[in-house]
Amino acid sequence: MKRPWLITPKGQRFSLHLANVLSLALFVGFALHFSLVEQPRTALPQLNPSAVNYCQLDQCPEVFGVVLENGDTAQLEAVQESLGVKVVLRFTNTARYQGERELWIRLESQTGELIEMASTQVAFDLKKRTSAEFLITGLKQEILDGNLLLGY
Repeated sequence: MKRPWLITPKGQRFSLHLANVLSLALFVGFALHFSLVEQPRTALPQLNPSAVNYCQLDQCPEVFGVVLENGDTAQLEAVQESLGVKVVLRFTNTARYQGERELWIRLESQTGELIEMASTQVAFDLKKRTSAEFLITGLKQEILDGNLLLGY
């Protein structure tokens, strides 16, 4: 009776070597995926206070890998509260970032004069919606009459 070749000592050595090569190939694939895909997601570019870029909310393009969803309606959707006006910005996380980042908002008059600035920490996550809430003291009419700029 002839034994199958994998049961022989030579066949067993071959299958062990094949398993080792396969394990090494899978480990190299995992290491490449982690360093090229997962690592950059957690390396979120932070705000540089000495060089802040500003864009008007209704004209903001994709900024640092996220898209502002409600830039054109954010001023109208602002809510008057007891301490001021709450402005909520909603983002689509196209770069699939994970982590926190600081954002600024700047309220200017029609003539370009600074009225007020506010900042907040935004938590980017893959599983929930990304939004930034800013509280600006004053009245909603000041926001409707002025220009809101996003600092990133």
